[in-house]
Amino acid sequence: MSEEKKPALLSKIVSALDVMYGFDVAYYNPENGEIMTETSPDDMLLDLEVRDNAEERLEELIDRGCILLPREYDLDDTPIVISFAEKAGEPELLEVFHGRGKFRAFKDAARRLGLIEDYYAYRLGQLAVIAREWCQNNDVPYIDDVADNAGEEEDKADDALIDAARKYAESLFAGRSDGHAFDHTERVYRNAMKIAEKEKCDRTVVALAALLHDADDPKLFDTKDKANAREFLCSQEVDAEISERVIAAVNSVSFRKNRGKKPDTIEGMIVQDADRLDAIGAVGIARTFSYGGANGRSLYESVRHFHEKLLLLRDMMNTRTAKRIAERRHEFMLEFLSELESETGAGK
Repeated sequence: MSEEKKPALLSKIVSALDVMYGFDVAYYNPENGEIMTETSPDDMLLDLEVRDNAEERLEELIDRGCILLPREYDLDDTPIVISFAEKAGEPELLEVFHGRGKFRAFKDAARRLGLIEDYYAYRLGQLAVIAREWCQNNDVPYIDDVADNAGEEEDKADDALIDAARKYAESLFAGRSDGHAFDHTERVYRNAMKIAEKEKCDRTVVALAALLHDADDPKLFDTKDKANAREFLCSQEVDAEISERVIAAVNSVSFRKNRGKKPDTIEGMIVQDADRLDAIGAVGIARTFSYGGANGRSLYESVRHFHEKLLLLRDMMNTRTAKRIAERRHEFMLEFLSELESETGAGK
């Protein structure tokens, strides 16, 4: 007789749905109730051996009774966006939601109206509904910790602090278009929180360090001893011990200062990985040429940057989640450089 399935935490299912990347495969393991993530064998940018290994791994998991969660392309955010816009009573949200780039246009409008955090919270609530239905349809036992209000006031305080950090970072990078605009900080934050879901860490420290990681970048600001980050943390009356842990994680990010070094804390490892992930893949390519153009680099100088730094990052990741994401992004850069070389001779 088969063993009884272990219950999953609904919050873990919601988190997996929230941060799912296009070629991720998340699954429920009935043996321990855990929600885990694997690389998909459908990712054609990975080499054949990696895809074959991923396919064998997926077949093994299914044979053991693991159940796959909905994929990113199975989830349509359109009803969530429309429902939120109607509840918010802001016509602009629906007016911009059309055509290519409609989700970005919607989020930009929500941000202008001061509703972006409300939208993210609403979306998580809707994902919880989807998660409950998925559990019921797939006979997956679960603990509905999403509905549990324990620690609600502390969570609200953390949310308010993180929201303040996001707004502070946005003000610091307003008007930049050189690869270090606020959208970079926001992506690093999202990367970091995705990784944090799979690690035992202080998520508040991770979130703050991710949002403040470029606040004192010497390429951008003439500050010492992380003065901007410290000023923000002090203004929010963040506990001194937590502040120092945030600063330590921020200090782990710099490629030049930390080459060959592994961060001392898991929070530092996560934020370092999150920043390095945004330096590779399609977004890394875009940022490289954006920065190069803003700083007078030639095409060939920018290509050299790939070989001096970016192509090294895959093998420098600390966490399992980052290593998996980096694999696909690395392959994408290799394909791009090969095509660029064939068209221009750059890289020869």
